[in-house]
Amino acid sequence: MGSIVEFNDTLKLPREELPKKLAVDMEYTFQRPGIRLFHPAPVRVFLVEDVGGQWNFLGKVIILEQTIDAVKQETRGIFRVQSLYPNDVRTTLNRHEAPEGKGYEG
Repeated sequence: MGSIVEFNDTLKLPREELPKKLAVDMEYTFQRPGIRLFHPAPVRVFLVEDVGGQWNFLGKVIILEQTIDAVKQETRGIFRVQSLYPNDVRTTLNRHEAPEGKGYEG
């Protein structure tokens, strides 16, 4: 038997599922398809906006809660924004840390 759990250090959310205005120290909910484990607090997780398949690094978050629903095959939880990157840092991370050809350039 194999494992179907995916371990993640990046919470990648589609643009339409992100809050319109992110703020440091605020808490938000998330839901992702699949069974995933994110690093629990106090370890940081990268927050990435999925813009049409392109990765836009937004900042760092702490995962406060995560629930795996094995029947629905989804993971949901709560994260707190730890820091948000200034535009120059986003540009650098998008170029150098996103998978090849997937860095957002908008």
